[in-house]
Amino acid sequence: MLQIFFRKKRKGVNSIESVFQSIDPNFIEHKNETLPHEGGSPLIILKNILFAKKRANKINHITGDVHYIVLGTGRRSLLTIHDVGSAFTSGWFKKLYVKLFWFWIPTLIAKRISVISDTTKNDVLKVCPWSKNKIRVIPNPYNTAFNGIERTTISTNPRILHIGTKKNKNLERTIDALTTLNCHLVIIGMLSDGQKELLNKSGIHYENAYDISLLQLVEEYRKCDIVSFPSSFEGFGMPIIEAQAAMRPVLAGDIPVLRDVAGKNGALFVNPMSIESIRSGFVKLIKDSSLRHALVINGKENIKRFHPSRIAAMYNEIYKTL
Repeated sequence: MLQIFFRKKRKGVNSIESVFQSIDPNFIEHKNETLPHEGGSPLIILKNILFAKKRANKINHITGDVHYIVLGTGRRSLLTIHDVGSAFTSGWFKKLYVKLFWFWIPTLIAKRISVISDTTKNDVLKVCPWSKNKIRVIPNPYNTAFNGIERTTISTNPRILHIGTKKNKNLERTIDALTTLNCHLVIIGMLSDGQKELLNKSGIHYENAYDISLLQLVEEYRKCDIVSFPSSFEGFGMPIIEAQAAMRPVLAGDIPVLRDVAGKNGALFVNPMSIESIRSGFVKLIKDSSLRHALVINGKENIKRFHPSRIAAMYNEIYKTL
């Protein structure tokens, strides 16, 4: 039987859990197990490895963020890697520590590795070049709960949904870009004191939600007019396919991985480093109903690539090789 391992749930962090929740019913017979400890200290790592070792089965899938437990599950394991950003940040000792336990050792042991995009594949190979023959790209699925109906008109005070508050999500430039526009900004993610101060100075009418349920997130997509995702770095870009499923036009950062995920003409791309480019993009989306409609139609066609049953079938094929 297949054993699927998840990290311990962290407040406000739902991405890995929501990805696999959407395809879980389509997997071969399996059991799900959540690790008991959160963190990355040597003691936490050891405890989680021992926990995984006791519960390992004939084949095992480590869904991400806890790559090191392959030391407990052994060679007959599929390791899913979402991104490698943690291997390139902080001081030299922490980078070495992360590379050793999250990338070098796990990729040497695991029989198969899946990554969510070609961008992530290329990044993994930079850190672990010996993994070339183990890796397969399996994109993230969208959750069909996001399926919506196109909104053909928007109000004079359009509701803009911005996903994420980390540095790469580009909230600060988005705030500056929207300062002169009449809109209502909804932000998903924990705001820093600096971001709150910038919002208050901008005069933008805004709402903030954090650690919300899937149903609440779906409702935010349905209530919005435009989805804002001018990210400067991503391993994949879930908000793009969530917006496409909800039939909402999306403004996205012009980076290769987001162009790949959005598909041909599936988003309005802007320079994520330019406030003026972001502002101009929002103005186009607000004023041009034909553009919004074209993006929605193209997006609806694009997400067929990410249907849950199709993505689950890819994983099931890998399980047969373990």
